[in-house]
Amino acid sequence: MPVITIGSGSGEGTRYIESAKGREAAWSAKWDGANVTFENGGIAGTMKGVEGDIYTDNVATTHFISEDGEAEKGTAVLRLSGNVKVHCKQPEAVLTCNSLEWDPRTHVIKAKGNVSLNSDRFQFGVFAELWSNADLTLVSTPDYFKNVK
Repeated sequence: MPVITIGSGSGEGTRYIESAKGREAAWSAKWDGANVTFENGGIAGTMKGVEGDIYTDNVATTHFISEDGEAEKGTAVLRLSGNVKVHCKQPEAVLTCNSLEWDPRTHVIKAKGNVSLNSDRFQFGVFAELWSNADLTLVSTPDYFKNVK
């Protein structure tokens, strides 16, 4: 099957998932440019100049900005890369890293590369990898996070 890539300009969209509670917003994004690739029956999207929100229980919990983004159709996983910054207003916290993965099914943010977190409650940095919940109130290394979720 051939690979087909379609480029587009700026745009915006919201990704939804089905959960036990029904249809829920997972994340929303605005982008300066994008490509959609159709390959082997699947669809993948890449974005440039990305800004948006991560949702928990249909509420925008954190706001993100990054140079690049990638969305998986089947899983709703959002991957961000390039000067990633995630900001939570309540409680106040800012996470910065090289790349980030948000999985709305597990509600886990996986931040990698030069990870730091500054909040009104604590300050972490610099780590190779940290995992967090969506509002950046539960943060730890991957091994420990699996035990306290």
